[in-house]
Amino acid sequence: MRVPRLHVVTDSVDVARAALAGGAPLIQVRVEDSVSDRALYDLASRIAPMCAERGAICVVNDRPHIAVALRTAAVHVGADDLPVHATRTVLGGSGLIGASARTPERARQVIAEGADYLGCGQVNPSFTKDVATNVIGLAGLVAVVGAAAGVPVIAIGGLTLADVPAVLAAGAYGIAVIGAVRDAADPAAATAALLAAVTQDPHQITDTQAKTAQDDMRNRDLQEKS
Repeated sequence: MRVPRLHVVTDSVDVARAALAGGAPLIQVRVEDSVSDRALYDLASRIAPMCAERGAICVVNDRPHIAVALRTAAVHVGADDLPVHATRTVLGGSGLIGASARTPERARQVIAEGADYLGCGQVNPSFTKDVATNVIGLAGLVAVVGAAAGVPVIAIGGLTLADVPAVLAAGAYGIAVIGAVRDAADPAAATAALLAAVTQDPHQITDTQAKTAQDDMRNRDLQEKS
């Protein structure tokens, strides 16, 4: 199963619908740990058919048994979730498995266990997670890309359209977004713009584009700290 370059992460049917209308090739259904299996199943069972209708992949975050029940054949797991090799046993040999990796060591570990792609972040202060302990910046992303040995790396963490040139220039294969779509005035249009940006040839990104995006990221970091 091919790994798309744009991943839209959501716990909302409405956001998923809008993102799919904008061309999102992958929706990751992610909920808080406190949400029950039944509630996640009910949510994902509404989103998965919409993905299938559009030819998009529906990824279930953290809980491979839900993916199996829904026959989505795609899961993303974090460091505290079921190990990748065990997830493969649950999901089956042809399923798509992503794994979070914010260090080179973790990247090498999950790749050895059979991860199909890596989710790497937080690159920026996140819309949804603690900014003090999790931000790795572009330098952290570059380090993980270097350890990935060609396995696709999906950058995540507070990313917007302005960040795309810099993360692609850093070697990321693609990006995962939450707020950039969820909080947009027009989520479908925002998705379409992100998809167009992230699917361009990384080698065609100019030094000026990359520098502009990096400056934007640094300015936003300074604003967060002030």
